[in-house]
Amino acid sequence: MDFQINNERIVGAQGALLWCEKQLKEKQHSQEILDLIAFLQLWVDDAETIEIKTSGSTGEPKVISVKKSAMRLSAQKTLRFFHLKAQQTAILAMSTNYVAGKMMVVRAIEGGLNLLTLPVVSNPFEKKAVEADFLALVPLQVQTALEQNSSVFSQVKTLIIGGGTISYELKKLLFHNEVNAWETFGMTETLSHIALRPVELDVKKPFELIEGVMINKDERGCLVVNAPGICDDLIVTNDIIDIQDKTHFFWLGRFDNVINTGGVKVFPEAIEAKLQSQIDVEYCVLGVPDARLGQKVTLVLEGENVPDDLSEKLSSLNKYEKIRRVEYVNHFPRTETGKIQRGKLLEKVLNKK
Repeated sequence: MDFQINNERIVGAQGALLWCEKQLKEKQHSQEILDLIAFLQLWVDDAETIEIKTSGSTGEPKVISVKKSAMRLSAQKTLRFFHLKAQQTAILAMSTNYVAGKMMVVRAIEGGLNLLTLPVVSNPFEKKAVEADFLALVPLQVQTALEQNSSVFSQVKTLIIGGGTISYELKKLLFHNEVNAWETFGMTETLSHIALRPVELDVKKPFELIEGVMINKDERGCLVVNAPGICDDLIVTNDIIDIQDKTHFFWLGRFDNVINTGGVKVFPEAIEAKLQSQIDVEYCVLGVPDARLGQKVTLVLEGENVPDDLSEKLSSLNKYEKIRRVEYVNHFPRTETGKIQRGKLLEKVLNKK
């Protein structure tokens, strides 16, 4: 272990503990630093495992135990994928209470990187351009930062984005500002991403698996992950995919989100993707119970502003995807990492008076 935090060199487990002790002696320290200290102290202890909290985007958050060796292997795969070298700079602007933040720390440790810490807020950069070789953010952070300073990522070599859907508006901002951005695919159980693809405005490329990860589909058409060394067992997901070859696949949607309308199954995520360039407010597509159809394809908009020419903007959908109901909700329920909680949103729609 030989890496840096905020340009301060840390060598070995003892060096990490000394750094933690030094930080705790400071009169004032942010919650982000306290969380980082807590993680580092656990990381260098004698235990072979560590507990990680899931985001709760598809259910209630839970705590799982994972092997530190698996986290190291996942980190090494990412370092090789992006050709990251010792002494290059990475930025931590995500909470180490979750896997994304924890893995940024482990990547710095495994790669000998200089890890710069920033506040975990919607725009960690205070309207200033940031210089880094590697940066990981959620979509909200990227969007806010670019809106406040279009050149904020001009000196960032690689930006990875995870934890939520990348909107068409955000894709346009990334494209016009020539940001080398990558969309990630993964989950807490796979210790961050298992696949990535470049963010492009119009051309949709499949996800590319990181080395050593193998995939298959179950009888539902859902992704089954085989990641030796990272996951002890096969991980059966609810993610419906289209496999292109051994290392590439398209993500179609979540099995638990599929809408059965009149006996035809449609993917709300596919509908949302078609509407990305049409609707400029936050929205979500849900299946609302209906006596005749079983489920009615419903567009839920955040706020009370009706987009101009909404009916015309919905005309690109085929007859099965057709929006049959539009609802408005003041605020979408989200996880701590910003993902829309579809189940809770459906409850809000059903409970509207």
